[in-house]
Amino acid sequence: MFLRFPLSELLSLFFLLQSSDIQDSILFYRAYDAYNLENFEEAEGTLLRHLISYPDSRYNAKTLFLLADINFKTGRYQKVIEYCLSLIKKYPDFDTAIHVLLMMGDAYFNLQRFTSAKQVYKRLKKLPLPPEILQRVDLRIHEIAYYEGKFSSLTDALRDFIETYVDTTKSGGIISETMLRIARLHMEKKEYYSALSMLKRLKTTYPESHLLPEVLFEESRINKYLGNVEEYKNSLSLIVTNWNKHPLFPSALIELATSYQEEQKFDSSLYYWTLLKNISGYQDLALKGIADIYYKINFYDEAIVVLQTLIKEFPESKLTAEAYLLWAEILKSQGEDSKAIDILNELSKKSDLKPEIFVKLGEMYYKLNDYQDALRCYLKASENYKEQRDEAARALIKAGDVAKAMGDKVGAKRYYLNARQFAQSVEIKHLAAIKINEVD
Repeated sequence: MFLRFPLSELLSLFFLLQSSDIQDSILFYRAYDAYNLENFEEAEGTLLRHLISYPDSRYNAKTLFLLADINFKTGRYQKVIEYCLSLIKKYPDFDTAIHVLLMMGDAYFNLQRFTSAKQVYKRLKKLPLPPEILQRVDLRIHEIAYYEGKFSSLTDALRDFIETYVDTTKSGGIISETMLRIARLHMEKKEYYSALSMLKRLKTTYPESHLLPEVLFEESRINKYLGNVEEYKNSLSLIVTNWNKHPLFPSALIELATSYQEEQKFDSSLYYWTLLKNISGYQDLALKGIADIYYKINFYDEAIVVLQTLIKEFPESKLTAEAYLLWAEILKSQGEDSKAIDILNELSKKSDLKPEIFVKLGEMYYKLNDYQDALRCYLKASENYKEQRDEAARALIKAGDVAKAMGDKVGAKRYYLNARQFAQSVEIKHLAAIKINEVD
């Protein structure tokens, strides 16, 4: 016998169920959109509300996984473990079980709970794992063995790992990543030749690795430290030639431009600064580099045009103050002292100047025999250095020098005495004492 309900009631129930299911989906995907946009705070709040509002939702396994992942990305590893354990218990057949276990093992590892991490990794190894994940798990097990005292150093543990596995691809996967990591560990210990050897091995073994720009950049850093200038520049040139979309491309340009500028090979330096000028976020630095070169080769008008462009187009740049100072320096070199002072006055009106800029302003005013403004800038610098007591004392010594040039011996002595009292280093205290004796 069938229970009979009016058609209107059945339809109301049907639409209610449909409405609930739609709201469930809307709330989950709202959270999922926030997660994909890396708005983790909003995503987490919406996912938690989803769990409470729809305890039997078909999305709940995914909700728990996303909550675990958000907490992993934000470094809250204990919460990661809790969500993963809940997910494994409620949904043992969840289609990303491997990733859940891997995330939980990594959370234990990051909390330095190595025994629990190893148990999870060994459980993972019983599953049919893709080669890359198997290598990653074994890498973690090797690292844990180091922390358990089975290897004398982390480098030895990682070396044992790369000797155990050989990636058959030309990219190297996690093996090449571990090689780069070993090289960087050697660099931290200043074992530069060992680092170079590992980097060379990586390039030879995995010539198509996506890490090659990083490898070349690390090579350049080591060769620069060792004084191998040509090798240093060759590595950077390879990055510039072959990886102009890589994040390290601008850094390579800056290194090359600066290196050639120091060697006074201004044409080459100008070439790299010009390339940098086309990259968003680096135009101000490139313009400053170009202006410096024009100044050094006595192209003063061109230098001023570039500096004016920097000041106009990038008023908030940290290099704007340097641009004003160089502009004033150029004007002074051309005998236009009054215009140079006008430029310095314009700069000194800015409220967000660092104390180092006030020191440079003081130096420029001093060169122009504008002692009052020089003294004002040095005193302003000494006030703004705050906790940097030695730097504040240096600024006070410069203020004393200005007062002495003005014929104010009393003021000069007062600034020197304040510098000696304020300084922390013996060297600056001694310098202040010498200055005091010179006044006496």
